[in-house]
Amino acid sequence: MAEPVNNPQPEYFDVKDYNDALSVTAEDLSYIQIKLQFLNKEHVIIDEALFSVANIKQAVFDYLNRKAFIKKIGLYMNEKEVFLYSSKNGSLSVMVLNDDMRRVKNLDRGIQGQLIDFYEDKIKTILIGLTQ
Repeated sequence: MAEPVNNPQPEYFDVKDYNDALSVTAEDLSYIQIKLQFLNKEHVIIDEALFSVANIKQAVFDYLNRKAFIKKIGLYMNEKEVFLYSSKNGSLSVMVLNDDMRRVKNLDRGIQGQLIDFYEDKIKTILIGLTQ
């Protein structure tokens, strides 16, 4: 019997792995929470957490200190996820929301775009501050 072919997963980030194509509306933004998600090597969710936006610093702290193969941090709005940063296998966190995904999710203009930019910058500032 032939051995199965082992096709390892690519080691680069693909934005589609981190965000679905669901559009976000202005109404969705009234329900914003910070979401953390942790996955193992098989990309199975092993833990998740939601934080109020008032506790964003604690959310970023927990994101940085939790060990997992893939870690994601972003926003949870009205049952929709928008992950903003991710870390894979202990690497530095990188932005995962590119221009194409912003357009697909309707986050490239108006209040949606402004709030995404605000939280992206806020999380980045806290990430930098906590790692210095």
